[in-house]
Amino acid sequence: MAQLGCANVYLMSKRITLLTGPPGAGKGTQAGLIADSLDWHAFSVGAILRDTASPDIKVIMNSGKLLPAEEVVELVIKEIEESDRPALVDGFPRRLDQAIEFDAKAQEMGWPTAQVVFLAIDKSQSWSRLLKRGRDDDARAAWEERWREYEEKTLEAVEHYRGTGRLIEIDGSGDIETVHKLIEKELNAPEDR
Repeated sequence: MAQLGCANVYLMSKRITLLTGPPGAGKGTQAGLIADSLDWHAFSVGAILRDTASPDIKVIMNSGKLLPAEEVVELVIKEIEESDRPALVDGFPRRLDQAIEFDAKAQEMGWPTAQVVFLAIDKSQSWSRLLKRGRDDDARAAWEERWREYEEKTLEAVEHYRGTGRLIEIDGSGDIETVHKLIEKELNAPEDR
């Protein structure tokens, strides 16, 4: 019986939540707040990719090409494995192939099915928020490209998860505290509802 208890603790610690949405939805901000309030291990896939020591990955990223889903998922799995706390993966998946690859790998690992939180905001709000940040990488042309990629690739992954019944859609248009409370309420809700 003690062994079963250990297994259950291990599986609970591998609770995984994927946090996705359009540019400017507040994914990074909310991931940090959830990590603090629930003591989860939150990490950004974008930050991992930028910080990776792999020269091969850096060459692909610098060329503007998309990394194969297997490469991205491998980095995500590794990061999840390194912590014994529930994981909140910020900015993932960005494409349907990443979602499918991740689900398959997580199932192989014996992890519970991930839930997916989608922060929904519209295009005008996305642009408005990015303007307020004043970031150099958020010039109009770059933002348009990011929005196009979101519509063409990320929304396909979102719809995939909607079809599985694992998508939690949150209205991300409110202020930071309001959105945080909505997310936290959903994450604390009973799983059998």
